[in-house]
Amino acid sequence: MQVRLVLALWVGVAAASCAPVQSATVISRAEEELRTARLAGADQLAPYEFTKADLYLKMAKERQGFSDFEAAKVFAEEAQRLAVTAKQNAPYNLRLQQRRAVPLSPGGEGVR
Repeated sequence: MQVRLVLALWVGVAAASCAPVQSATVISRAEEELRTARLAGADQLAPYEFTKADLYLKMAKERQGFSDFEAAKVFAEEAQRLAVTAKQNAPYNLRLQQRRAVPLSPGGEGVR
């Protein structure tokens, strides 16, 4: 009986110590994705996704500061997903901007 109690306590302590590490790891990954998204120009070319990722990351850090590690992990995972999306959308949005910048002649053909 005592062995079960010790084992249950050990598992409980081990599980409790994992949450801070997991949330910190996911926050770190989200920060890196946001940094590379900024380098790809996503802050200008995909501002909606980039801004939302930045706000989710800030919320993740705030929740981590209140020791709400599960919520911090969820917010950081969403921030990471949005940063990746922003990074992927940036080149596409740049091409769209370049196409829109080509003036049209009266016949509807692009002038180059």
